Amino acid sequence: MKKRKLANDVQSMPTPLPRSVSPEERSEMDLPSVLREVDTWPVEDRMLLVQELWDRLVDQGYEAEISEELRDELDRRLGADEAAPEEVVSWEEVKAEALKRARR
Repeated sequence: MKKRKLANDVQSMPTPLPRSVSPEERSEMDLPSVLREVDTWPVEDRMLLVQELWDRLVDQGYEAEISEELRDELDRRLGADEAAPEEVVSWEEVKAEALKRARR
């Protein structure tokens, strides 16, 4: 999937703060402060940030746990797709239908 650049140019993340930064300066980067700042960004940039954070978690080896029920459902869907690969709906059709429903 092609990554897009954030409008606020967050893609080029700054380097971590050096250890010589005072605790007062470091406290400006606490989670509530960061979230307040992110809340001011356009929705598209916030979505891109979420995608970037998720990608970094995966790159660092994170694997989400899934329930037995979800695993069974995924196996069922994979089996159905393998049994009838010609019975698919194109992305263009899915997108068109979603946009049509959104306009109602």
